[in-house]
Amino acid sequence: MRTHRGLSAVVGTVFLVAVVIGALSYVTYSMNILGNFSESLITEEKRQKDKQGEAFEITSVEITPASKLDGIITNTGQIPLEIKSLWIEEVGAANSVKKFDIGTTIAPGNQLDLIDSVDFDMDAAKGYAMKVVSGRGEVQTFYVNSVGSNSLYLTSRTIPEVVSTEFDTTVLFTVTNNSTNNAPILNLTPDTLGVDVSTCTPSCTATYVSGPTPSFYPSLKQGETATFAWVYTVAGADANKITFTASLLNGVPTNTATSTVEVRDIVSALESGTAIESQGLGSLSLDSHILLFHQETDRTPSTSYLLLLMVVIMV
Repeated sequence: MRTHRGLSAVVGTVFLVAVVIGALSYVTYSMNILGNFSESLITEEKRQKDKQGEAFEITSVEITPASKLDGIITNTGQIPLEIKSLWIEEVGAANSVKKFDIGTTIAPGNQLDLIDSVDFDMDAAKGYAMKVVSGRGEVQTFYVNSVGSNSLYLTSRTIPEVVSTEFDTTVLFTVTNNSTNNAPILNLTPDTLGVDVSTCTPSCTATYVSGPTPSFYPSLKQGETATFAWVYTVAGADANKITFTASLLNGVPTNTATSTVEVRDIVSALESGTAIESQGLGSLSLDSHILLFHQETDRTPSTSYLLLLMVVIMV
């Protein structure tokens, strides 16, 4: 009996030691797990904080004389920025996506010149969608010579809208970047202005003088508006109307804006007497030294107001 009781005590002690060791091991493992989790949370929190402080812009894109891509990426944030890669896709061309690994870090306020990091041939007549990816996963999209797949808010008008034959009219074309993807448009360029004289009888013309002015906008951010202007000399018969259609190079085909100008005959100076009588000025007795100014804005040619000077000489 004594021998059995001694053996039971030893067995109990062994089990107790095993339980204690297992409990300590579990506690140690749990503490390691909690420690790793806390460290991961701290690391992720720092990464998210750094990501929020990360900011960069594609401030310009140019095509070199050798038809190479050249552009500037500026670190506008407060922390170092790693430009990991650049993706380029030709708009409207299938299987044209190209990836360029850059792996360059830019200090706050500094810039990266893409011509030193990317060897890519560009066609000035084509549009490109580009994406810049940072080391923290930030992605910025921008379009070069193209508006992407979205229609922009376009308007057009002529100034003046009514002109006499052989006078000039200015066609104004405005473009607002109302895209929802927050992507800037670089090298925004208008297409050739369309001129429709098919409604004229017997015929009318619109002769190109100048434009577009400016020839392109280097950068148009979301919410910004660009304005282009053309000048044409119009000629035709009274009441002829000429339609101008404006659009963007590499834009959505159906995204256009139209405006018209009406041709009117010049009112003859011989009718001035009739105008004076109709306004009750013919019966006035005025001093010979009085000079009357009559400002007429109706059917005014070009962009100037017609100032008719009438000198009344009393005999």
